[in-house]
Amino acid sequence: MQVIFALVATGMQDGWPQIPDALPAGVSVRLEAKDGKTAYLMGEPIGLRLTLSAERPGYMINLALILGVSEQINVTPVGDVFRWHGTIATDSIELLPLTARRTQISLRLNDALIFQKPGTYSVSVTTARLAEGTKFPDLHWLKITTNSLIIHLAPMPEQEEARRVEQLSAAIARTDDSVALDHSLEVPLACLEGDLAARAKVALFLTGHDDITGLRRTGLALSKNKQLELQLLDNAWRSPERIPERYLLDEMIALRELEAGIPVPDTRPIMAGPSQEKAAREAAERRQYLNEIVATMALRGGPNKVAAQQFLEQENKGDDRP
Repeated sequence: MQVIFALVATGMQDGWPQIPDALPAGVSVRLEAKDGKTAYLMGEPIGLRLTLSAERPGYMINLALILGVSEQINVTPVGDVFRWHGTIATDSIELLPLTARRTQISLRLNDALIFQKPGTYSVSVTTARLAEGTKFPDLHWLKITTNSLIIHLAPMPEQEEARRVEQLSAAIARTDDSVALDHSLEVPLACLEGDLAARAKVALFLTGHDDITGLRRTGLALSKNKQLELQLLDNAWRSPERIPERYLLDEMIALRELEAGIPVPDTRPIMAGPSQEKAAREAAERRQYLNEIVATMALRGGPNKVAAQQFLEQENKGDDRP
């Protein structure tokens, strides 16, 4: 039977060992290619699968799903990879006994990594989902590194990316909900890297609030030309026809960080606040964007002007920002 525990504010991951543990006898933890695919074009979703099994009782597996990557992904050569997003930890676990029947967990490398050039890469995963024991809280959590898997990345021809952008954009436009779109369509568009894809992703982002899995924001992060995305977003931000909203402001600040080579940090249930330097930098960027809205106030009228003024007042307070 499935067992679910809420570990509120325990900081459980902090207790996991920093050096990987030896794989216990009779336990298998492997990294496999999804559908056997190991050759990709740059800008395609790279899907792998973590498989775990145990030939004898005494082990539990944490199956809690998160919106992102909770495993540590190890890649060589290191110099050709940008870790744009840190690992994400939750404050809850979902425990099931690990048996001889294989348990599979899907991973998408694009959620954490940007491969900066074509080539051959070796990938392994360090996971902390395995626990020795059968009862909570008397579990000994293990940190296991898998086998290495070789993947090959080739350039995506411009005409092929253009074809995919056109096909995916048309399919997405036919969906009936601009907020919760079909993820099977959003994922391949999000991973595309070129300018045509960047324009399509910005247009999609501006249709409404970020969808629940963050695929739209991930898509903007994966584009090569973030200056183009920032220009398009800033044009929308400064338009007096558009009411300013925090989700757009936060996204522009996040993209500026990524453009400067500053990744999204690891996320933990209990975290220290941003460094003084980071807080000052983000405050300055936020102030710059808010000043752009102030400059448009004379061009606004009616409900638009009222909403924009309320937005500025709320942002200037800053004390209710999550």
